[in-house]
Amino acid sequence: MRHLWKEPVKLPRFWRYVLGSLQIGGPVAITLIGIYTRKPSQSKNLELWLAVSLVIAGLCSIAILILKVLEMTGTPKKRFVDCLLEHLGTELWRRTPDKLHGPRHQHRITLFQLKRRNWILRKLLQERWTHTLVPRTRVPRSGRRPRRVFRVHDHYEEHCEGVAGLVFARDHVVVASHLPDLHAETRVSDEVGQQYARLTNDNWRVLRKDPCYSRIIGGVSIYVEGERWGMLIMDSSDPEAFTPKDLSGSIAKRVLRVISSLFDEGTS
Repeated sequence: MRHLWKEPVKLPRFWRYVLGSLQIGGPVAITLIGIYTRKPSQSKNLELWLAVSLVIAGLCSIAILILKVLEMTGTPKKRFVDCLLEHLGTELWRRTPDKLHGPRHQHRITLFQLKRRNWILRKLLQERWTHTLVPRTRVPRSGRRPRRVFRVHDHYEEHCEGVAGLVFARDHVVVASHLPDLHAETRVSDEVGQQYARLTNDNWRVLRKDPCYSRIIGGVSIYVEGERWGMLIMDSSDPEAFTPKDLSGSIAKRVLRVISSLFDEGTS
């Protein structure tokens, strides 16, 4: 499954061949030069061959950089999805964003994409999970970039992590509300942390490294062409920011239909 926001690189065929040849042929050429310079007769030309190797390595790096820049530019789909999520948050927060408890970046909506675990890993290692939920975008953008990946299993709920895992396992709206405040004191006790982890179906050893501000977490699945594609997870430091009815209401369904229509081709 390719990355959600990477668009196919549109280059003339000639330049695609040039950049591809540099990426493949460059390391091969440097290896051959290294083997060639090991000959005693070539010891006097080491500086020349080193300079040639550096030039080839530089050209390879430039080729890779050009391709990466082209892939990450021109992603209007992400900007459109961010606008949709901003609109959804404005409509679903039970109080207006300026009256919610806590700063704006503590009231978030995150889009996760479902990714199947590599077949070889499933066979070689113990099958503790079958899929992962990978974060693709989050609003508001002023907050921290999402990095947490949740592991889930398509048969066993006990192998699913977090509220996102419960949404995956039960396949309906799940909301964990009125969670303990992990920032009420300077140091969170293990008792409070264990309670938070139990309510959110998470691991306190993971949460303790970076305790979040969320007092309520909820999610709903996204389907594309009848198959589950991912999910939306809302969380807020305001324990009354939203309710299960808000996530299953007409506004949320309308936004989910629009998001589903964006990814109905070539993303699974």
